[in-house]
Amino acid sequence: MAKTAKNGRRPLHEGRATTHGSVLLPPQPNQRGYHRTDRARLYNKFLAHSSLAEYCLYWSVVKRRGNSMFRERGTWLVASQARAQAEYARAGSHPRAFTLIELLVVIAIIAVLASLLLPALSKAKARGYTAGCLNNLKQLTLCWQLYAGDNDDVLPPNNSIADIYTGQLLAAGGSWCTNIARYDADPAGIENGLLFPYNRSLGIYKCPADKSTIETCDGTKLPQPRIRSYNMSQSVNGWPEFNWLTATLIPSYKKLSDIKEPVPAQLLVFIDVHEDSIFDALFGIPTKAYWGHVNEWWDIPANRHNQGCCFSFADGHAERWRWRVPKVVKEKFKPQSVPEEELPDFKRVQAGFKQYHN
Repeated sequence: MAKTAKNGRRPLHEGRATTHGSVLLPPQPNQRGYHRTDRARLYNKFLAHSSLAEYCLYWSVVKRRGNSMFRERGTWLVASQARAQAEYARAGSHPRAFTLIELLVVIAIIAVLASLLLPALSKAKARGYTAGCLNNLKQLTLCWQLYAGDNDDVLPPNNSIADIYTGQLLAAGGSWCTNIARYDADPAGIENGLLFPYNRSLGIYKCPADKSTIETCDGTKLPQPRIRSYNMSQSVNGWPEFNWLTATLIPSYKKLSDIKEPVPAQLLVFIDVHEDSIFDALFGIPTKAYWGHVNEWWDIPANRHNQGCCFSFADGHAERWRWRVPKVVKEKFKPQSVPEEELPDFKRVQAGFKQYHN
């Protein structure tokens, strides 16, 4: 049975809405509780005697601070409007911040995610560079084939040749390109070349992974990027008689239809050249016809694509080869002997060149 006051009525705080000052608090249950319909009736009475602002203010404080703050010895505390407003202001103006431990945990999680994602992003970027390089080589080879189609099957001239020992040009004209990649930032050597009319984009002459810059003759680096990364194979030259010395020392094909050994699918046309090795526009390598079994790099292929290099072939396709040994230029403008562990890479490249006059 519910407790009654001396006057025979239930206490004000049990089962009915209570008031304090100008704030009417919701009805509180007695020990036995009350019926659901009674609860609804009492709450309707509470709403009828309170403004919407007072009701929202009360329940926002209860939600933030928890119901337990209003309980004492099984009854509800009666809060004045001023106290309710103060509690609401304190709860709303000071939101809970991160603790130091939580902040460190978040930072650690971000660091772990970064360590997992960055290598994947780096590999994706490298694959994008490789795809761009292969596309450039295919475009250049297409231009090379179109030139032959327009000139009675005669291949583009390839006579931009420098002495490997001195760096001096042996032949300065009669070439698909006269740009000196190391020093020349002027695109005229490419734009006046014989392949440029077939594709007027300068971008296809440079590997997207090549970040090298031009330099002065004394080796001082300049900030301007180079504009060419590719050389044409010494085995293809539509004007070999331009220079009798090179024609004697270097076997080459003059016409596209003459290519037989190696076959077009194996004969190299354009090669991505190492940034510390590129100079003229011809990629040279010792041939068995004159140099026998000399194992030396004259021009060194690139090492940009995840320890690899991109090549194009006379049939128009392009490939990326991965090296067994990283390619490093030890000394500029000098032949570089091939160590035993690098011979498989060297022989693979050499097999893509014409070896004998026939």
